[in-house]
Amino acid sequence: MATAKKSSHQFDKLFADVPPSAPGAQRPYSALVDPAPPPSVGSQDFSHTAQTSQAAEDGAAVPGTQTPARAEPVASCNEEVTVKGQTQAGDAQSQGDAMLPAAEAIKSTASDALIADQEDASQRSPEPSTPPMPLLPDPRQTVLELRDTSHQQAEKPSQQCEQRMSEDLDLPQTSPPPSAPLPPPAPRTPSPPPPLPLAVFSRAQPPQLREHPRQSSLVLWWEDARQIDVLDAQEGETWPPCPVGYMLQLQQVTSKRGVDEPLAEDRWSAVYSGSSPHAQVTGLLPGRRYALRVVLRPQLLPGYRDMPPLPPSPAAVAETQPASPEAPPPARLVGRARNFLKFKWLDPDETGGRRILRYQAVILQSGGRAEHWDPMCDGPDNSYKLSSLRPAVKVVVKYQVFNEVGESPWSPAVSFTTASAVPDIVSDMSVAGSTSNSIAVQWQEPAANGEPIEGYRLEIDDGLGGAFELAYQGIDRMYEAMGLESGRTYRFRVCASNQVGTGLVSLPLSCQTAAMPPSSPPQPGVNSVTQTTAMLSWGPPPFDGGAPITRWKVELQPKSKAALVNGLSSNWTTMYEGRGTACTLNALRPGCVYRVRVAACNSAGWGAAGFPANVAAAPTAPDTPQHLQVVRRTREALSVTWQPPTFDGGAPLAHYRLELRRPPTSPEADVGPSNSSGGGVGWATAATCQEAAAEVGGLQPGTDYQARVYAINALGSSPPTDPLTASTNAAPPGAPSAPTLEGSPAGTSLNLRWSAPQERGVAVAGYTLQTAPHAADPAQPSDSPTATAAAVQWQTIHEGKDSAAKVRQLVPAMQYVFRVRATSSVGAGDWSPPATFCTSAAAPSAPTHVAAFAAAVDTPDLTEEGGSNAAALQVSWQPPQSNHGAPVGSYTVEVAQQPSRGRSDLTWQLAYSGPSLSCTVAGLKHGRLHSVRVRASNVCGAGGWSAPASARTRPGRPIPPPPPTVSQVTSGGLRAKWDSPTDDNGAPVIIYRLEATAASSSAKEVYAGPETAFKVTGLQPGHLYHLRVQACNAEGSSAFSEAVAVHTAQPPPPPPAALTAALCSSGRSILAQWDAVTDEAAHAPVASYEAEAAPRGPGAALRGTAPARLTQCTLSGASPGVTYQVRVRAAGAAGAGHGAWSAAVEVCVPCSPAQTPAGGGEVRAAGDVDGTQCPPSSGGTGGGSGSRRRAGKRAPKLVEAAKARGPVAGQPWTVRRVQREFRRHDRLLLLVVVLLFFSLFAALLLNEGSS
Repeated sequence: MATAKKSSHQFDKLFADVPPSAPGAQRPYSALVDPAPPPSVGSQDFSHTAQTSQAAEDGAAVPGTQTPARAEPVASCNEEVTVKGQTQAGDAQSQGDAMLPAAEAIKSTASDALIADQEDASQRSPEPSTPPMPLLPDPRQTVLELRDTSHQQAEKPSQQCEQRMSEDLDLPQTSPPPSAPLPPPAPRTPSPPPPLPLAVFSRAQPPQLREHPRQSSLVLWWEDARQIDVLDAQEGETWPPCPVGYMLQLQQVTSKRGVDEPLAEDRWSAVYSGSSPHAQVTGLLPGRRYALRVVLRPQLLPGYRDMPPLPPSPAAVAETQPASPEAPPPARLVGRARNFLKFKWLDPDETGGRRILRYQAVILQSGGRAEHWDPMCDGPDNSYKLSSLRPAVKVVVKYQVFNEVGESPWSPAVSFTTASAVPDIVSDMSVAGSTSNSIAVQWQEPAANGEPIEGYRLEIDDGLGGAFELAYQGIDRMYEAMGLESGRTYRFRVCASNQVGTGLVSLPLSCQTAAMPPSSPPQPGVNSVTQTTAMLSWGPPPFDGGAPITRWKVELQPKSKAALVNGLSSNWTTMYEGRGTACTLNALRPGCVYRVRVAACNSAGWGAAGFPANVAAAPTAPDTPQHLQVVRRTREALSVTWQPPTFDGGAPLAHYRLELRRPPTSPEADVGPSNSSGGGVGWATAATCQEAAAEVGGLQPGTDYQARVYAINALGSSPPTDPLTASTNAAPPGAPSAPTLEGSPAGTSLNLRWSAPQERGVAVAGYTLQTAPHAADPAQPSDSPTATAAAVQWQTIHEGKDSAAKVRQLVPAMQYVFRVRATSSVGAGDWSPPATFCTSAAAPSAPTHVAAFAAAVDTPDLTEEGGSNAAALQVSWQPPQSNHGAPVGSYTVEVAQQPSRGRSDLTWQLAYSGPSLSCTVAGLKHGRLHSVRVRASNVCGAGGWSAPASARTRPGRPIPPPPPTVSQVTSGGLRAKWDSPTDDNGAPVIIYRLEATAASSSAKEVYAGPETAFKVTGLQPGHLYHLRVQACNAEGSSAFSEAVAVHTAQPPPPPPAALTAALCSSGRSILAQWDAVTDEAAHAPVASYEAEAAPRGPGAALRGTAPARLTQCTLSGASPGVTYQVRVRAAGAAGAGHGAWSAAVEVCVPCSPAQTPAGGGEVRAAGDVDGTQCPPSSGGTGGGSGSRRRAGKRAPKLVEAAKARGPVAGQPWTVRRVQREFRRHDRLLLLVVVLLFFSLFAALLLNEGSS
């Protein structure tokens, strides 16, 4: 149907499995449908059953129906698995279940099995069915119920299906109920071949709700189906049960209009396929009714007979929760005028499954606040007329719809504009300026109301209230009327016009031509004067300038210097501006003289100021004196000075009064006479003088005072100066109390405390504590007040600010005398009375005369490496100087070996503990410097360590050196190298012994000497040798090191045979060829060959190498006219070295390449020289390394030889040509020599690095 296709886009969600029901869990909702089989297509009735609904509401059973049973409890669905193009998780994944998207399932047609079942459904008789059950426990029965009315037909489809299955399976017509096991098949006449067994399954049950329906999903479950029997099975055979799969099919019942449509078989869509009996259907439309059913899909195992498709379960109907509507489409304009707009609201495509109840619209007008929407209408009508609008006004409208669930989102905002009109009236016309004969007016552009303004019309009257006449017409919004009469008031009005028409005329604007400023007013009069105020009045000016006086201005200028206060300056300052002709000047300074003038103002502006008048304020008391300070102080007097006040108040000063008091923080602040004229508690008059200075005596030393000064004239006293705090000179502090002991005395320290003394004007800066040993009887109590400090020598032990100190580094069990005094910035005070205290007993002092020397111990070597721990030291000491009040009980000796160079830490180890004054420390290393320290202990504890004494143990035999390392192994020798022993035990190594042991012989000493490397020769090729080394010093020899095994190389290969040499075609290269060296069993295999061509005479030899697989080598760079002796040798592999050179053969290089024989140069044995073919080699270049000068000397001889051979191809030999040829070859040979030199140098470096 069209409705189903339009709604199919909502099924683009996926479906998920729901966990199976848990035993004992409570199922929150009832079963979805009754368990009757599905009715035939076209015979189902989807309608409201009033009787059933009413009976359900009343709680009574309906006649002819069966009350639905409560479903079994199931577990809650707490996991949703959504699959889109993927496999399910959980059970669905393990079983290979396939989840289908709902959108594709609805659009697809029914399966072939369902179509086949539909064709057979009309021939089957339905079984008696129970009435439908409510889907949700909702008392309002808002969910439609699905009833099966197929029992009214002639036949029941389920009975037809069972009858057909019985015929196919040869079953009796009357079959047992699904829950009872099927009877065994009747015996049949044996006929080959025997029939395959047929699986019998239980009936598919309708789906049920597991959770409350949601807006777009349903969580469903259904009872498991299983195989209940096997038909036609042979006797004694056991067939495994076949697994059962499920297909959940869905069909939308409610159309978009909210009307239930009958079910159609072609509209069933598969939404789930799998093995789990539960699923979650998502992507549904809210507020819709859906029919669902389950189809069994058995998976027949091999060996079972094919079976027809099983019938689906009865259909169940469920309704999703309704939702809020979707956003509606934009509003539609159905009417427009200059002052109104009419809109129509449209329902959204998706109403959430419920009817639209009302519409709410808001408006945003142009010129309003941004994003501030005003409410426009709210009601059930789907249209609205917006009135009282202005022309050409743009409004933006959006709306939302409501159903019984809630509100929808706002529709897209859309804008509309009203029709255009004539311009508005000009309401903001103003005067831009005026003179005595012109007025300029201007106005703002009014609202155009949709069409642009085309021009303005300005009218003006005659200035006497007459008629208006046209003065200006145009697009400008400013006009200046010229030629007007001065002093008249003119009226202006204007109107605007556009394409629609001309607007209304504005209200008249009146303006008068300008007037002249007034003249200067007369001199103001002074009515009354006080100390701070003056009352003035004045008359009008002689001429007002043609306009009334609107304002007056009074200006003030100080005449006295003392009046330049309160922000006044020497310039004129405006003190009053207003309409009155009298004012009062405030904030005048008493006794000062001021000048005052007046100016008038009319509409033309301010006129000139009049002649000033003098105003003198009444006198008053003087100001406060300035800069009070102390100029001299002693222990009993203070001298102060100050400056006279800056203003005497308009009357001369009579005298000054100086007052003193103690500071308020002082304990004696309120002590002293009170002077009522002073204005303060504790202030007393100290001096009265005419001058600005005074001295006050009779004061206490080191005491703070506060001073202040008054200035007095005939009118009174000035305010006092700010108090000045000063102090008399201080004296040293008094003596503190005698020190007292805090807590119990310790062996080397005492905690003392004392009380603070009298400060005498200056705070105590610190204390000095002194002590001395007490010469009296120690038995006298330490806290005795009669303790004396006579005949003692005092020593300062503490200086600080605290009135307590901890005296350290005292001698235990000894009496001390202490005294203390205070110190301030003035000086030191008196000493306190002395106090005597005694320290307690303590650990003894360090032992004295500690000595250590090497001792011989009669003990065997502890290790094979030379007895490195067999040395000993003899240690002795004397008792400590003081036992600190307790006898010494024992001594402790510790020893530490001096660290190696670069380290300074010592590791002390216990060596002895006992009462003796000497001991032997054994188990030390030979030849090491050791440090020894001793301390004594008594009942109070262990005392301090003595100064370390050092001694060196006797030297011993060295430890074995490390194993030697071997390099440069050849067939007859090798190079051995070893390191010195890590410890020589105090005696340097004098000699090393190197022994070599063959496989079948005894050890043989091959070296004895001080060196740590030696080249061993005379070894047999290809033999195994073991090398070890021994170190010896003055005390003996160490053990041998670990032996190192080494194989000597095989003998080098013999010289190659059948050596031949010939010139190449270029005439400057020699090709050497030989036979390969064989019989490698007797010598080392060949690694490479070396060929050499040496000139007969001075010159560099030509050399080249060839790999072992080649038996020839080309030697380049041969010099013309030189005879070379060519030889070759083989180099052995694995360090075997070079073999002997072969017998040399000679090759003669001709002077000219053109004379080279076709088969190469002549090859001769060594000593066979023919001077006619080759020039003497004594004049050769030595393989191309000669200089240009030598080439020039050989040139004549070469030319003669060339002439003797004759010209070649018409090219005569000349001296210049010969020299040019030799220069070219000389450069090449020089480059070859340099490269060979660098190659040899690099090889030597590599050799040194490897050794």
